[in-house]
Amino acid sequence: AALAHLDSDLADLQRAELIREQGRIPELEYGFAQAMFREVAYESLLVRDRRTYHRLVGEQLESLYSASQREDVYELLAHHYSLSDDHPKALRYLIKAGDKTRAAYANKEAIEFYTQAALLADHLGTPDDNASSAEGLGDVFYHVGQYDDALACFTRALSFRADPLQLADLYRRMGAVYEKRGE
Repeated sequence: AALAHLDSDLADLQRAELIREQGRIPELEYGFAQAMFREVAYESLLVRDRRTYHRLVGEQLESLYSASQREDVYELLAHHYSLSDDHPKALRYLIKAGDKTRAAYANKEAIEFYTQAALLADHLGTPDDNASSAEGLGDVFYHVGQYDDALACFTRALSFRADPLQLADLYRRMGAVYEKRGE
């Protein structure tokens, strides 16, 4: 009965041109006819419900992709978990998405992912995540020529690292910035 009701409601929405069929394989899929309709529907949800739905989408993505395949969807996982109430997973995927986009020289996206990760790492108080987000952000700033910002990030990362090899690597990065600045 519920399925018949759903089919009827979907048909009504199609006739009103609010949604369109997007595909049939592997299963029937609908999408909003206009982005505005999607935004109105999204904004009508309670924030608590949005967080729940984003977490559920993240969990569904994790179940669809094996650990070795998840790199393909790090950005989606970061997006959905960052809008959910699962902050540890949000932080993990924000850093992974930052690493992936940095490696692809998608600098603007990498800066956004690392900046969100840094804010969340501050909130959660995890030293390794604080260091990783600061180092990643520093690397991107270095590549785009924002040397003062790169130095600030690397200096910040120093306060979260204790391992001599990690500290040496940070000092090497800082040295590269000073070299680029001619100092």
